[in-house]
Amino acid sequence: MTATHYRIQVNSKADFSGDEMWDSEKKVLDAPVDETERSENIDYLGKVLSSLTKYYWRIKFYSSETEWSSETAYFITPDKEAPWKEDVLEPTGEAKVEIPRRSGEWTALEDVMRIHTSNGKDTSSPRAPIEIGQAELLCCNISKNFNSFEAASVWYKNLEGYATQISLGCNIGGSPVSTRLFTGIIKTVHPHRLSQTAEIKVID
Repeated sequence: MTATHYRIQVNSKADFSGDEMWDSEKKVLDAPVDETERSENIDYLGKVLSSLTKYYWRIKFYSSETEWSSETAYFITPDKEAPWKEDVLEPTGEAKVEIPRRSGEWTALEDVMRIHTSNGKDTSSPRAPIEIGQAELLCCNISKNFNSFEAASVWYKNLEGYATQISLGCNIGGSPVSTRLFTGIIKTVHPHRLSQTAEIKVID
């Protein structure tokens, strides 16, 4: 028998009476498949699956209409193992300041909770617009290493004019996949007492 179509179902229960995670409906195979052959890979296009959860699947091939595969053909993982491994994309970022100035020594800013970089145009000059880069940082818990908010505020405000290196990237499964470096000068720092944060604006 040569199959020309397929249908896959994924469910939370072995008898397929539970939550339906995916029903591919009847689809055409890219190439006909004989009984002894392996079909092409078929991508899962259903609902998001949860780790440490058992799911069951069954498949039907068509030349003409056939019966569902035996219920013993479902997929089940060993206990305490996830049925699949989810690759999570994790953004990463770090900001360093050259302290002292022109020393070549870089100090990482602590508790950077947000980094945003962008390109813009400075149209304030009568000359042709100039492309500039900008970055915004938000540091939290700024008073934790100081005796008071006032002392922290003075330290952060004194960073204005200092050189800065900002790295942005991401990890997949704990492995870095890309990093982008932004360098510039701290233009302004605005500490906020109530939220214990400092907004830092950088230009390249």
